[in-house]
Amino acid sequence: MKEVNPGKEADTTPNIFIRKAESGDWPFWRQNDHHSLENDRHSLENGHYSSKIGDHPSEIDHYGEMHFTDKVLTGTGYVIFCGDAPAGIFHYCLLWDSCPFLNCLFIQEEYRGSGLGTAALLYWEREMKALGYPMVMLSTQVDEEAQHFYRKRGYVDCGGIVFSGTPLDQPMEMVMRKVLG
Repeated sequence: MKEVNPGKEADTTPNIFIRKAESGDWPFWRQNDHHSLENDRHSLENGHYSSKIGDHPSEIDHYGEMHFTDKVLTGTGYVIFCGDAPAGIFHYCLLWDSCPFLNCLFIQEEYRGSGLGTAALLYWEREMKALGYPMVMLSTQVDEEAQHFYRKRGYVDCGGIVFSGTPLDQPMEMVMRKVLG
């Protein structure tokens, strides 16, 4: 924490650094990409990857590492640092090969509320705008608090996906968008 104005409230914004994921980030990524690992675990348990990588849930780490390696190679995965400590991750894909879609933004619990999530989201939006994309999208389950975080940052609801009665049963996935100004 640094003091900005003597006698006034100190600036509590952490020293934030964001960079593209590198191969050495795998151990940290593995601990924090709960979204992808849950999807991988579900798919393996239901045999969706059996022809690719094996029939046993012990293959989750192998598939998860392949997924991570893809994010490194395509430059679509990022690690968020608070000072020198890794504190979160995010990654995206392109919907319809033309619209960036934020797959995951995860901040470790001890860093939540410190501005890291907002900094990461703004960083990603600037990156996407610099690449020429006019709009970005993301989704969150309707029973999660994240929807409020995104709305405060200019995202608007634009649809939903219902998975009830399917192998991916969960509360509705709310899709949100933001036009980059």
